[in-house]
Amino acid sequence: FLTAYPNGVHCCWNGGDVDKSHAEKARLEDVGFVSALIFDISRRVCVEPRRVFVSGFYNGGRLTQRPRL
Repeated sequence: FLTAYPNGVHCCWNGGDVDKSHAEKARLEDVGFVSALIFDISRRVCVEPRRVFVSGFYNGGRLTQRPRL
């Protein structure tokens, strides 16, 4: 069981919502960041790709629902 706790820029994520957090205004590619984080962890330890899950709260939760652009 592995857990990673990344922290968004200024504690917020680009959830693609109308609230326009700092990360959204800066147009940060947080979906790509999370994908790269999962890939980097997978290179270091054995990870079953079909058993990777993401979770979040508030705009981090919205980020988990965004498709990769």
